[in-house]
Amino acid sequence: MPGLIYTFERKEALDAAAAQRRISTDAIIAIAMAANGQRGISFEELTEAGNPAPMVAVVFLDNESMHTFNGRIEGALGQHGVRIRKVQLTEGLQMPKPPVVDAEPDLQI
Repeated sequence: MPGLIYTFERKEALDAAAAQRRISTDAIIAIAMAANGQRGISFEELTEAGNPAPMVAVVFLDNESMHTFNGRIEGALGQHGVRIRKVQLTEGLQMPKPPVVDAEPDLQI
């Protein structure tokens, strides 16, 4: 099963309440929105909830579900003022195009 590890950061605060929320909370909500309706996608936060650059591992059923998810995640994150800072591949995958233009791919596996 293919997987990616995403590192997130706050892009902009949409309002005062958003600025007070943990980045990981908004990232997890966005991941759930992007995965909605797709089979075989699971995710787990790898860092502490209060981390300013939370990391979340997402495992996909296949490469097609990964590409569909990556097509959805940017819009879901944008609604919550979060962006992807870095994408790391799990073992056994080829380097995909980062899901957002300004994401920095991590070439070390």
